[in-house]
Amino acid sequence: MLTFLLLVTVVPAVTFLPSAAFVATGGEHGPPTSTVAPLPEYTTSQVVTISYTSFKQGQGSGGDDDDGGSSPGSSPAGGSPSSPSQTDGGKTGFWTELFYRSSNDSAWALYMPPWNQNGRWFGVRDPQHEGAVTGLIPFDTFYTGGETRYGFTTVAVHTKYGREALGGEKAHTTVDSHAPQLFIATPTPGAWTNRNVLQWIAQDASSGVASVAVSLDGATPIVFRTAEGETDLSLQAGDHAVQVSATDRAGNSVDVTVPFHFDPNAPSLSITAPARNSYVKAKDVTV
Repeated sequence: MLTFLLLVTVVPAVTFLPSAAFVATGGEHGPPTSTVAPLPEYTTSQVVTISYTSFKQGQGSGGDDDDGGSSPGSSPAGGSPSSPSQTDGGKTGFWTELFYRSSNDSAWALYMPPWNQNGRWFGVRDPQHEGAVTGLIPFDTFYTGGETRYGFTTVAVHTKYGREALGGEKAHTTVDSHAPQLFIATPTPGAWTNRNVLQWIAQDASSGVASVAVSLDGATPIVFRTAEGETDLSLQAGDHAVQVSATDRAGNSVDVTVPFHFDPNAPSLSITAPARNSYVKAKDVTV
């Protein structure tokens, strides 16, 4: 008699279940992420161009969804406020939001200029990274508080893969388009003086004073790295002009020229009458 042995293989049910990470994020690579290109430490421009790259499912992920932005041949994001890639007129499944703050202690604020009031920026496909888009955001400080230090971060959002967490600062810059204030304490314009000392005070509220240059009568300037100070001038008796230039860290500068007269010698005085040790009989004496 032949005995047939039936072998039954039990496969754990967990084998057929998607991973927890896949369920939580909607994809095996995680939620969207974004990066911001470094900015100069200081700028004189009112409009700061923010260059970003956003990834649908995190950096290094692929993607074949046709909802991530326009093709590279279309108008670049940020090029024009009316560009389709900047508004809801284009693909709406994948966008980037820009947040800014003026100090490390302040809360992040969503950048929503008048021409993009929902704060959604739609880039163009990045040919170098599958599933990624790049874009340029014109950050106009006229609508955000004017000249100061700004920190920036971005949040990538995808209707299928979720939303990037709002994190720390990704880039920063200080906007400063105004020259420093410069005050010359001594000498004063047109003054007669017997002092050979120049004293100055320079101030800059946004980026700070980087240097002060001093030139006497057109000579090669001497550069000082202090916003407030003094220096001795090599003077001979006569008319002079000192040129002082203050420059801030953003490159703005102001020049002040002070003409003055230097006279280190006391006047001479001689008594002609009455003569020394003489006697006079008048009550009134003319000197």
